[in-house]
Amino acid sequence: MELALQDNPLSVKGILRRIFCAIYAFAAAPFAKKRSATKAEAQEQYLRGIMDKHGNRLLRLAYSYLHNMQDSEEILQDVLMKLLDKAPEFESEEHEKAWLLRVTANLSKNRIE
Repeated sequence: MELALQDNPLSVKGILRRIFCAIYAFAAAPFAKKRSATKAEAQEQYLRGIMDKHGNRLLRLAYSYLHNMQDSEEILQDVLMKLLDKAPEFESEEHEKAWLLRVTANLSKNRIE
């Protein structure tokens, strides 16, 4: 199965876009009144950047463990929710990538067990 980035809704890019929208809506809803517009916009930009840089890689990694696209999408959602929840400080882009890959692998392994 080839996971190429295309603009149709069933492509990885379409899947990632749906996941991002669901996570952002879920995470932003309870705090929308408390957060300033600039902070919400900054968080949205950050998540979009993460999805652009690493989303395809993370989804592929989860799929390599689970062999099921729906489960892989859920793992990607869980990874992004952990990222929002923990808000770790990364030393570099390599550290960020390694953290995301490790969390994806761990959550995927947990789903298998």
